[in-house]
Amino acid sequence: EENTNTPIEKLNENEDWIIEAQYERNIVNHEKRLIGADEIKVPYINVNSEYAKKANEEIKATFDEAIRTYNNEVNDYAFTLDECDYYKYIGKNLASTITVYSYHLTDVPKPNYKTYNISLKTGKEMTYEEVYKELGYNKDNIEQFAEKAIISKLKEYIDKLDFVTENEYKNYKNESINNYKKSLKDKTLQYFVNEDGKLSIIVKLIFPVGVGEFNKIVTIN
Repeated sequence: EENTNTPIEKLNENEDWIIEAQYERNIVNHEKRLIGADEIKVPYINVNSEYAKKANEEIKATFDEAIRTYNNEVNDYAFTLDECDYYKYIGKNLASTITVYSYHLTDVPKPNYKTYNISLKTGKEMTYEEVYKELGYNKDNIEQFAEKAIISKLKEYIDKLDFVTENEYKNYKNESINNYKKSLKDKTLQYFVNEDGKLSIIVKLIFPVGVGEFNKIVTIN
């Protein structure tokens, strides 16, 4: 639904609030790739505001780093670019996007997530509370929904492992939920609205594979 009573302006009137950024790809040609150069994509927040300007600068830095990693593969196979993409949601009062920049250092891809949530009323960043309230949650029920979603996501990974005891699983659950609570407390929680309009958070889940802790996207239903 188009927001008609907004006082904020788009940088480009003919485009949507979030579009694919058109940055120059200075690519060194090389055939041994996991992905093609045209798959390196980042968003551009098409809003005339200080927050959008700052966010776009940060997103451009992610793009530049992905291109550097991509080009370095020519000379050095230590890094392999696995993904550089984005997802977006545009609602009545907010626009939300996440960049996913992932590379291999070992056999496990290491994804880096950055999330951006902008008010289409003010052009400013929206807090976690503002975003979840916009989606119909409140202070009294958000914790319950978030914890349930964290446990459900963790279970997906634990179910694939046949050596985890009941007691260990309980500890992984508690540690994962505590990581979420800690990120809330120290204001480092990353959150966004996914393409289906669902609230999503990045949580460090604990389970016994590799390094034992992984930032994962947890969708709250």
